[in-house]
This record gives sequence, structure tokens and C-alpha cells, in this order.
Amino acid sequence: MNKADLKSVAIMIGFYAIMCLLALLIFAYAAYADNKDYKYLDSCFRKMETAYMKEINFNGQKFYPDKVVKGPRVLDQKEHIWTIRNASINNYGIDMSAPSWDDAHNFQTFRTFNMDNINFYNCDIGILIQGSHRSHFNQLSAYGCRVGGRFELCLEGMAFQLQAHTFRDTGFYIGWCFSLPGSNRENSQSNNFRIYGFRSYGSGTGTALIYNCVYGGLVEGLCDEGWGCDVFLLVNATNSTTMKSFTARQFGDIECHNNECVVKVIGNGTKVYLSDFYVQSHNCLVSGEGNSSSIFVSGMGDTNVDVTFSNLGKGTNTLWWNFQNFKAKNGSIYNDSNWLIDSKHSKPNPYSPGQTTNNSGSNRLYEIPPFD
Repeated sequence: MNKADLKSVAIMIGFYAIMCLLALLIFAYAAYADNKDYKYLDSCFRKMETAYMKEINFNGQKFYPDKVVKGPRVLDQKEHIWTIRNASINNYGIDMSAPSWDDAHNFQTFRTFNMDNINFYNCDIGILIQGSHRSHFNQLSAYGCRVGGRFELCLEGMAFQLQAHTFRDTGFYIGWCFSLPGSNRENSQSNNFRIYGFRSYGSGTGTALIYNCVYGGLVEGLCDEGWGCDVFLLVNATNSTTMKSFTARQFGDIECHNNECVVKVIGNGTKVYLSDFYVQSHNCLVSGEGNSSSIFVSGMGDTNVDVTFSNLGKGTNTLWWNFQNFKAKNGSIYNDSNWLIDSKHSKPNPYSPGQTTNNSGSNRLYEIPPFD
């Protein structure tokens, strides 16, 4: 074979290789543009909106959708119960939002979710729900997400074993649908949302768990681990007159330092009950502010770590603190060493030992049993 023939063969081989590479690129682009995971999830959720598909078990399958998947929505004003089990969603989460307050309240609260063993990885928001009723969430975990989950207007919701791992902004949020046209802090609360088991493995910033303007709330079995965060639990009743009572108990393991505090309370005529602490790292345990609100703190035994409290802002004269069965530094919570004291913080005016009335509101710090 002469040089001319060899050159022709080489050109043909090169051309064939280029065509094969081009075909491969076109195929890869088509596969990306027509993401099978997204199409499959979307088709499942669209079927769930009809009468003939109410439950799906993904059997541990891992999905990599190339955009946010719209979850099932109520298209009528009839009760719908949907069960979704055993899946991992990567890069893009599930969006069950509503376009308006009217739709969330008058349509989407007819839906009930039972979600079991769902993991979200590296999403902007793992799961967003705006409007549901009596939903159950069991073993939902978010890893590396900006926000693990938002439960907005989720009435009488209940969650078991929520986990927020290395979130970048918020672990999980329960409460006000602030983004919906027509909503406000009074009408878009997540009434009586209860959590049994919450673990945060913090990434150093952000807030692990937020309850914002809910009408009643309960969380128990809390674990604060990892690199910590800014605030482990935020209870926020700002501008809401409906958030009257909140309870958090069994802080079974506070093993990391949080930049601002473990629990931050912003009350508005709110009673907040916090109990049963096991603290392994120095922290501001509770930071409180707000008008005509009360914070009840109970149940911490002897500890060798530095625990303080913050009485902050305009609520200095109207926030009431009550401590019971609590081992404070230097023998009493009345001691200045237990409080942040500077231009923004103050120790509340205490009851005198043995005092039983609060002098018409002038004394705001009470310890049971009283310090001798």
C-alpha cells in the first residue's frame, strides 16, 4: 500500500472516530436533556394525583433528577392520602409548594403525606411542603443541603427521627408560609407540629431547627452534634399573637459549641418550656427576648462545662425566667456569672431568696427551690 492509500485510510479512520465521538456527545446530551430519573419521578407523582395510585415504594432506589421535581398536589377539594417510601434524592429536591395562600389553605390542606425513609443529598431545598393535614414523616434525613426541609402550613404534622447533616442554612423549618401571596404570620402557621427525635450534625453555621409562628409545638429527643451551628433550636413568635405555647424536652446530647446559643426564644406573649439537658460543651444555653413572654428551664444536673444565659433586647423588662431543679454556677441562677452582661444583655431582676410574688412585674428571675 502506497503513501497515498495510507493517507486515505488514516483520513477515513479519523473521520469515523470523529463521527463516533459526535454521536456519543449527542447521545449524552440527549440523555441529560431527557433525564430518566426526573421523568420517572414526575410520572409517579402525576399518577398519585389521580384516583388509581396512592402509594409507591421505591425500594431504596437512588435518583439523580436534573431539576426540582414537583410532588403530588390536590387538584380538587377532596381528601387525599399519599404514601412515599424508601428513596434517596440527589442534587434536586421535591417541591410541594402552592402558588398562593388561598391554594395552600383551601386545597393543599386536603392532602396527607406518609413519608418513610427518604434521604436528600446536596439539594438547595430537600423537601418543601406548603399545605397538608395530619402528615407523618418517618426517618427523613438531609445531607449537605442548603435547607433540609420546610414544612409550611402542615397542620397537626408529626415527624419521627428527623436528621439534618451539614446543612448550609437551615436544617428543618416548621411554620409560616412567608413566600405566599396573601399569607401572614397569623394565618399560615403549622399548627401543633410535633417532632419525636431530632438530630443535627451541624456544619458550623446556620440554624438546625426553626419553629416560626406555630400555634403549639412540641419537639423531644434532641441531639446537637458535629461542628455545631449558629443556633440549634429557634422558637420565633415575632409579630404573631397565636404562638402561645411551645415545649422542647430531652436535650439528650449537646456535645458541640454553638456560635450564638443552643436555644433562641423570640416570644410574643409566649410560654416556652425547655427541660432535661445533658451539656458536654460550653454554650450560651438559652437566649431570650420578647414581650410578655415566659421561659421555663428545668432539669440539668452537675456539669463541668461553662453554661450561661442571655437576656436580650427590648424584652429585658417583660421577659420572665423560671428555673427549676437546675444546677447553676456558684450555687444559684441569681449569680451574675450565669448571665451574659454587657451593653446588649442584662441579668433579669431576681426574686429575693424566699420571695413568692414578683413585685408587680419588677422582678423577672425566679428559682425553685430558692437559693439559700
